Amino acid sequence: MTHSRGHTATIIAAILVGCVRGNSVVLSDQVQIYSTVLLDFERSPDKTTQVPRGLLDPKVLEFVDEPASAQSVQITRHTQALVDSLRARGLVVGLCDSAELNGHAACRGDLAGPEYALSPIRWISRDSVLVSLRMNTVCTTRERLCIDFAVEYKYLLGQTGTSWNVARKTQTMIT
Repeated sequence: MTHSRGHTATIIAAILVGCVRGNSVVLSDQVQIYSTVLLDFERSPDKTTQVPRGLLDPKVLEFVDEPASAQSVQITRHTQALVDSLRARGLVVGLCDSAELNGHAACRGDLAGPEYALSPIRWISRDSVLVSLRMNTVCTTRERLCIDFAVEYKYLLGQTGTSWNVARKTQTMIT
């Protein structure tokens, strides 16, 4: 089978992008990327940053535009090292120990939400990534009234030196 030079160059470029850092992300990059997203999400309209005070969903969020296939049965969880790092930075107060309360998603105990779910980090190029964040209101098992609300954003982040910055933020879901 014969391929044009342009087609071959495209394939090589795609392979190189995939191999730039591999499919894995080192912990320090994960912490910086997720920190950037959480802080941006909680930024108030006057641009002062509020520190997130939510719970982290231990399960890795799937991208909205890439729903799980029927064959996908493995639930990926965030590593304990990542959870500990986000907690040490004060970005989350703990994990949501999932429960159900009157037909609503809830967290066991009395730590109030919101709950943040974070997608895997997808490398787009050497210095840019995509990541999604979903915020859910959650009830605790001690509350009687629960109002469901969720919003999700997909972020494009760019790296400059050792810092990550939001290049684009797109709302992908609201309920």
